[in-house]
Amino acid sequence: MFLRYGKERGSKLRLLILAMAFIFVMIIVPVKKSEAATKRTTGMYYVSGKWRYYENGTYTKITSIVKGTVDGESGWWYVRNGILTRVDIVAKNDNGWFYCKKGKVDFNYKGFGKNSKVWFWCENGRPNFNATGLYMGTVDGVTANWYVEKGKVKFINTVAKNSSGWWAVRKGKVDYSFNGICSNASGSWYCKNGKVDFSYKGFASCSSGWFFIVDGKVDTSQTGIFYGTVNGTYGIWYVLKGKVQFKTLVMDFNGSKVYIKSGKFMDSYTGLVKDGSTTWYISNGFVDFDAKTVVKGTVNGVSGWWYVSNGRVTYVTTIASNENGQWYVVNGKVDFSYTGNVTYGGQTYYISGGQVVRDGDENAMLKKAQNYSSNTNYLIMVSRDISKVMVLKGSSYSWTPIYYWDCNCGAEETETPTGEFTTAAKILYFGPEDEYRCWYATQFFGECLFHSVIYDVDDAPNWVIDGRLGVNTSHGCIRLLLENAKWLYDNIPYGTKVVVY
Repeated sequence: MFLRYGKERGSKLRLLILAMAFIFVMIIVPVKKSEAATKRTTGMYYVSGKWRYYENGTYTKITSIVKGTVDGESGWWYVRNGILTRVDIVAKNDNGWFYCKKGKVDFNYKGFGKNSKVWFWCENGRPNFNATGLYMGTVDGVTANWYVEKGKVKFINTVAKNSSGWWAVRKGKVDYSFNGICSNASGSWYCKNGKVDFSYKGFASCSSGWFFIVDGKVDTSQTGIFYGTVNGTYGIWYVLKGKVQFKTLVMDFNGSKVYIKSGKFMDSYTGLVKDGSTTWYISNGFVDFDAKTVVKGTVNGVSGWWYVSNGRVTYVTTIASNENGQWYVVNGKVDFSYTGNVTYGGQTYYISGGQVVRDGDENAMLKKAQNYSSNTNYLIMVSRDISKVMVLKGSSYSWTPIYYWDCNCGAEETETPTGEFTTAAKILYFGPEDEYRCWYATQFFGECLFHSVIYDVDDAPNWVIDGRLGVNTSHGCIRLLLENAKWLYDNIPYGTKVVVY
């Protein structure tokens, strides 16, 4: 019985050993075959819950665009440190840059994409590095026309073009609310509602100042004074190389000199203006080079009445005139403290409180002058009896004396004709070749002329032969001091009335 029990026990043991061998063959051996079947090469493999990139069977921690199959979908994939990263990004491999949508290169994509730092304009899934201009799309969550340069969005201020025109770009995108000046490599442009206005001519501003615009562009060739509105004020403004200059000065303009104050042409201003070492006399904004008068103003901090000649205060001692009379000027300024006699230009004047006091003959001549008209703004009165010439300025029947000179009229046998005449021809000099010369002649009737006293024959008036004035000894002409004859020659227009009595 014991033997039978032993045999049964041995049989069961053999069955157990056979069962374990069967399990080893059925389970362990197939697993080894499965591991051999999935030996890794190069591509994407799902390992430890992530898709990873293997190269030649080795897990490789690169950041790149790689080719492979993910979830049964083949393509090019973005891996970061060897792990598939499902983000929207522009990334590169050895073949260049690509746009990835949720980790996969999208070769149909057209629009903007970004890497860690830069936004790119993409076409067919790749940045287009030939693209420069304006492109519509979304950058940083903002949909707009963005400025692209060589494929990259530039967050700058410039002017750029699309099919609709040229546009102001502010911080990288077209700003349709922008009004003002925006610049690019070709120049600075005036934009209205964001668009360059090529029809605009006038002034516009930006952070660096006010500029003059022609055909929509800042015109740096323009220098001068121009009409327009600057800082809300309409006027005439001083422009230098296209930019308004907010300076105060007297400047040259078209052969004249004009007064600029804080950049604006002062077309209504009349008075004295100091510029550098010169004090100019301004009349309605222009330096009046014809003025020879006495005006009120302040020069070098000193107020008074100042003598103006050739457009500026002239520091001389003289007898000068204005609409209020004749004045005694010392070093350019009327000397109101002076009373007494002054001899000037061969004539003696009596001064009272700085003003020349006319005698009875002078007042009579002035009164008589008011009865005459002239075709110019000058009138010349000549009295043979007292050998005087008075030059007046103004208008018909309203004359102000500016000069009162001694003269030499015709002798008894060659009297100067009386009557009303007008000035005509002017001659620099005349006279017999070897005898004498008379300078600065102004004709008023036939052979009767105003001219200088008699000089020796020379190329210039150097030696006086007969300088008598205040007497009548001429051959019918009216002799004057050289400087007085020259003043008539230089200043009296043709057609000026001459009255001889």
